[in-house]
Amino acid sequence: MRILYMVSSIGLGHAARSRVIATLLSRTGVDVDFIAPGYVGEFLRSWGFTVLSISRELLSLGDIFSRFYARRGSAAFTLDLVLEMNRAVSRNRALIEGSVDVNKYDAIIADESWEAMDSRILASGIPSVILIDFLEHRPSGLRDLLSSILVNRFLRESFRRFSLRLYIGFRETFREGHRHGFEYIGPVPPILWEEVLDRESASRELGLDPGERNALISLGGTGAGVELIRMIEISLKSLGFNVVVAPGSREAAEIARKAGYRVIDEKLMYRVPILIKAFDLVVSPAGLTTIALLGAAGIPGIIMPLIGHFEQIINARVAPKLFSNIASVNSPEDLSRISYVVDRIMGQGSKALGKEILRNPHVIATRVSKILTAEGTRPQ
Repeated sequence: MRILYMVSSIGLGHAARSRVIATLLSRTGVDVDFIAPGYVGEFLRSWGFTVLSISRELLSLGDIFSRFYARRGSAAFTLDLVLEMNRAVSRNRALIEGSVDVNKYDAIIADESWEAMDSRILASGIPSVILIDFLEHRPSGLRDLLSSILVNRFLRESFRRFSLRLYIGFRETFREGHRHGFEYIGPVPPILWEEVLDRESASRELGLDPGERNALISLGGTGAGVELIRMIEISLKSLGFNVVVAPGSREAAEIARKAGYRVIDEKLMYRVPILIKAFDLVVSPAGLTTIALLGAAGIPGIIMPLIGHFEQIINARVAPKLFSNIASVNSPEDLSRISYVVDRIMGQGSKALGKEILRNPHVIATRVSKILTAEGTRPQ
């Protein structure tokens, strides 16, 4: 059996959870080929997966997102951003359709891949699966109202073309999932427990002293979180933490190093999930995969939503209600708030309610395996 796995290039969270699901599928004898542009492809290659060469010719939506964020200081999906991303997606989709023989595969998986949505490859008749953690764009104001209408129309039309639709976000954001034919799964941590190193081993890999307080600033895959370093490093050091930066991409790593920050070695950059126990505290943008990792590992975390990013704003509101070890802070310069939050979450661990909302990635791997042999899975 062989699967074509297409992964969103916005952030590393999609690739991180896809890596785990693909690992489980591979253990059952399934061959997995990825289409993953930019640093998302680098991440998957670093784990030994096959990433089709066409991926190197594709434009990264994460790069486009990062440029807009750097220029505007906002992650809002405004019309100009959506139009530029749409041009990149159309170009990427044409390259994929012209170079990939989809008939070589037994199924297609798309983790929020905009290139897969509305692609002719979904008309091939082979089973197709979409994994997604949001069902609609929610405008933050008038500036992204029109773009949200266009995006939501596109999503509604695309969803129905997939054989199997799995929702892997919070239940609180699943409002109309059943209407779109989705099966609720829940957030998936980007780790397999047998891979995760204990504190001593993880600290040794990273060159850290396990007897000291070590904090990780995770920038996220888009690099939009670079601004976090300058604003929060002073606060963390004043609280007695050694600060280490996980850059998410080579470009972000170069920026952090030039600024004089301690950056995780490039060889370990994409291994952060299995090294997470080396840290006493993690500070990160409010991406869902990071939240799932912190909730599963019980590591105290402070999440800060990117300005204008509707998904992260929702995540920052929902996650602290579900996980006792996670708190959200709006301003990284608010030392008193950060100090209060650190005191509150340190040492608590993730309460039972939080762990119960996470889903073992085996659930998704099993569902995908079933459609490989099931009859009647073609889109209606």
